[in-house]
Amino acid sequence: MPNVLNTEWLNSNSQRNFPFRENESLIPDNNTEFRLPNYIFVDFVISMPADINTRVYLASMLVVGEFVTFMFMDNANNLIASLAIQHTQHTTYQSYNITGTTSLYDDVRGKIILGDLSKFRDDVMDGTYSFTLETAEFEPCIVRPDLRGVRTITLTDGTVDSEPISGRVKLIAGSNAQLVYDAVHNAIIFNALSPIDGSYNQPCDCNDYLIPPAIRTINGIPIEDVEFTGDGKCVEVTKEGNKLIIKNTCSTPCCGCTELEFIKTNTDLVTSNITKLENYYARLNERLDQFITNALLSS
Repeated sequence: MPNVLNTEWLNSNSQRNFPFRENESLIPDNNTEFRLPNYIFVDFVISMPADINTRVYLASMLVVGEFVTFMFMDNANNLIASLAIQHTQHTTYQSYNITGTTSLYDDVRGKIILGDLSKFRDDVMDGTYSFTLETAEFEPCIVRPDLRGVRTITLTDGTVDSEPISGRVKLIAGSNAQLVYDAVHNAIIFNALSPIDGSYNQPCDCNDYLIPPAIRTINGIPIEDVEFTGDGKCVEVTKEGNKLIIKNTCSTPCCGCTELEFIKTNTDLVTSNITKLENYYARLNERLDQFITNALLSS
C-alpha cells in the first residue's frame, strides 16, 4: 500500500479541484491549452442571500506582471465580488477577505485561501483567462446561505437614498408617533398619536409673543403714523378692501380707440396727398427748367 502524503486539509486541496467541483475542467474558453493549477485555490467560503438556486463560479483571471485579479459571478452572470493580489507578496495559505462589489450583493462576505504561488509565473502567462459555470463552478458547500430576513434598510427622502443600514438597527419613535412590537404577528406597529390639545405640531414657546406687522415703516415713517392723501387736483387716493387705489384724474384720455383710428386714417390720407403733390411739383419744376433752357438756345 502506497504511503499517504499531504493529509492536511490545505495540502490535500492543493492537489485536487477543491474548492471547485471535482468534475470541472478548469480550462478557460479562450485558451484551451491552459488549465488552472490546483494549488492556486485551496479553500473558499462565502456567505450570500439565501437562495437554493444560487451557484458561484470563477468568471475570469487577469494576470498582469506581479498582479492577479479574480472575478466571481453567480449562475445568472451577475458579478458577486472580485479579488486583486500581488502574487510576489503572497505567502502560502494566506487568506483574503471577499466583499460584494455590486448593489445586488453588497452584503456578501467571504474568505478565500490561496496556496503556494512560487511557481505561478512559470505556469501562468500574462493575459485574461475566461471561464464559465460549466468549467469553473465552485462546490455548493462553499456557498453559505444567509438566512437573515432583512438584509439592509435604506431611508429615502424624495429622490435621495441613505447608505444601506445593516447589523443591529434600532427604530426610534419621533414626535406624535409610537412604535409597538406585536409578538403574535412578529411585527412592528406604527401608531400616530393625537396630543391632548389636538395639535400635531410640537409645542412652541413663542406662542405668547405678538407677531409684529409685516410692514413697519414706509420711507422711515412708522406705519401707524403714515397717511395717504391726494393733492386735491389730479391725484385721488381711495380704499377698496385691503387695497389703496391711486388715480391720476388729469391724464384720462379724451377719446377712445375708434376716434384714434379715424384720426390715423385721415392722417395717412393727408400724408399720401402731400407725397403726390411733392412729386407733381418736382416734375413741373423739371419741365420749367427745360423750357427756359430751350428758349435761351433759340434766341
